[in-house]
Amino acid sequence: MADLVLPPALRHARNAFRYIDNTGVSRGVYNGIAQTTGYGGDRVGATIELTPHGGRSSVARVERAQLQSLLMALRGKQNRLLITDQSYTPRGSWPSIAGAELYANADFSNGTTGWNTTQGVISVSDGVIRLSKTGQNDPDLSQSPTLVIGVPYVLRSIDLPGSNSIGTTIGPFLTIGSLTVDGRTTTPGYKVISAVAPATTSTAFAQVWNLSLAGVIAGAHAYTPFASFSRCFLSDGGGNSLLRSDEIDNAAWSSTGLGSVTANALAGPDNVATAELLNQNTSSGGHYRSQNYTIPSAAADFAASACFKASNRTWAFIVLEEQTGGTAAYAFVNLSTGAIGTVASGANMTNARGFVVSRGNGWYELHVVARKTNAATTMQVRVCASTGDNVLTYSGSAEGAVYVCRSSSFASGVPLRQTLTTSAAAAASSQTGGAIYVKGLPVSQTGLLVAGDWVEIDGQLKMVLVSLDSDAAGMGYLQFSPPLRRPVADNTPIIVTRPMGRFLLAPDQLAQFSNEPGLFTQSSIELEEA
Repeated sequence: MADLVLPPALRHARNAFRYIDNTGVSRGVYNGIAQTTGYGGDRVGATIELTPHGGRSSVARVERAQLQSLLMALRGKQNRLLITDQSYTPRGSWPSIAGAELYANADFSNGTTGWNTTQGVISVSDGVIRLSKTGQNDPDLSQSPTLVIGVPYVLRSIDLPGSNSIGTTIGPFLTIGSLTVDGRTTTPGYKVISAVAPATTSTAFAQVWNLSLAGVIAGAHAYTPFASFSRCFLSDGGGNSLLRSDEIDNAAWSSTGLGSVTANALAGPDNVATAELLNQNTSSGGHYRSQNYTIPSAAADFAASACFKASNRTWAFIVLEEQTGGTAAYAFVNLSTGAIGTVASGANMTNARGFVVSRGNGWYELHVVARKTNAATTMQVRVCASTGDNVLTYSGSAEGAVYVCRSSSFASGVPLRQTLTTSAAAAASSQTGGAIYVKGLPVSQTGLLVAGDWVEIDGQLKMVLVSLDSDAAGMGYLQFSPPLRRPVADNTPIIVTRPMGRFLLAPDQLAQFSNEPGLFTQSSIELEEA
């Protein structure tokens, strides 16, 4: 099985999409009432009618050849075809806010313009770019877009082997500052990788080889008929590495500058009496509860959050501190107004970002996200009371300071939904069905996507059913159809720019075309999602 892509240069006369359900229907013998049972596996079907391609110009002859060779390359139902609805124009505000394709000349219509290579030679023929090995090192095909720190991006490519490259490692490879995401495999086809940018520049490789195998010599080559690099957003599986998220009076937490913690002192944002009151003492210093958890030594992004409400103090802040160098990232919130205060970070905790979401009735959900750059293996989270913006320490008085609820922390490059924990940490969950929680959206936006917009999730085309809005931390709830045919993991990219689905020929259908000899070729193909 191989992945092919419908060339964007081919002109469509008509695109027809249909819903293919897997529903059993029966009727009562006596009353005739229909009973239905959904068995899952619902999918999208498509009819693509292509206008006659051809003519006497060189461009027309290329398009005709692309059409004919594609239909023959499908090999009936053996291979898969990645398609998008070329008649589709997004209605939501995503394109104007988040941008579109970041690769210049992504469809290779202008030859090799914009594309770079080392240890290789590139050429374009019939809308496909070819990368040939010239030296002993790995050849690559790349561009370097400018990125925004803290924003998720997705890199997609189709990579197919040629002479002497069968069995080599090919595929997408992304380098952003110190972050590397390697999507290369020995299996050719459509590959998708994503990352939250920790730096402002990126070397986004549409294709990288590892040609260390014996017998691979100069002249070996591979092909890329499709490449794309764009902003995306991510599935939000939650997760919380902290224990006792709603019980900070528990022994899993430690006190500094507090006399006590009053358990279940107030109803939290969910109207359940699980919020707890931090009672400060009269010491001079910080006034907080803290908890440590173990993390990998590699550089990574981390997020922390908690819900706060004022008592006798009207400021609060949350801290992420790596425990090897003792440097921290933190964010303050004004509990009288809900305004974000100071957001700062130290030497080993970079790119600090703060977010505040109003949860009603005086409750504010405060988030801080930062990148740990050293080899620390322990992270500390602190939920703190304060007397003002950027006031880390103060002389307390024996009284209640602030209420706290739902403290969370997890490895993430963007704010994520809070997850309840008790005696054990909570791993991020996979999501199923026709609606999922998402993160990494442009903040505080309505109508990012609206009914009728398409997205790509895990190689499946989904149509948005209702408006996708984001809160002040860039989180939202995406509703679509058909439902997911398999669970999607946390951080799965949701693709808005040129969303595609993986299709195969429908049952009893042929990939056929009709020719007007020497001039024109036309075809109509019936497909359904693979």
